[in-house]
Amino acid sequence: DPDQLPKGYFFTTPNSQEKLILPRKEIKADFGVSTEVEFRGVVFNDLDEDLAYREGTDRPVQGVRMALESGQGGSSGPDGFYSIRKASPGEHTLLADLATIPDGYRTLVPVQKRFQTEEGEIVRYDLPLKAQRNVSGSVYRDADGNGSRAAQEKGIGGIRIRLDGQQAVTDAEGAYRFSK
Repeated sequence: DPDQLPKGYFFTTPNSQEKLILPRKEIKADFGVSTEVEFRGVVFNDLDEDLAYREGTDRPVQGVRMALESGQGGSSGPDGFYSIRKASPGEHTLLADLATIPDGYRTLVPVQKRFQTEEGEIVRYDLPLKAQRNVSGSVYRDADGNGSRAAQEKGIGGIRIRLDGQQAVTDAEGAYRFSK
């Protein structure tokens, strides 16, 4: 009965067997179990860049695949959490699949880490990300008043632009950029 296994164990063989029982014959039925190692963590946009997930402050990132060198893996769900269960004890390398990290994010910790694990261990490895956002534009004299910049319309330099407490000043061509 799988419910009778101690926490942290799983079957390595089928948990039921059909055997023909004959009189005066010894029947052997072996069941393999092993302790598991579980890898778990959260993938999140680390808004305060402290490398620690804070619910309500940081934002979970869904769909990032975390995997072991064996190919076992799991993807972060809507809450940002991932889990890889039933890994054997021993040495493992945990990797983030870079192709699944959304565009515009960079990692704040290594995307590959080696662990030496023991029976029943739960390994926690969070993957904080930082959204790379840019806001850019220009200030120009809209000579024809149509709301779109034409090639001949000149930019205005030295104009101060503010965004969420940040400040930028337009260059000689009227361009500005905020990066966060």
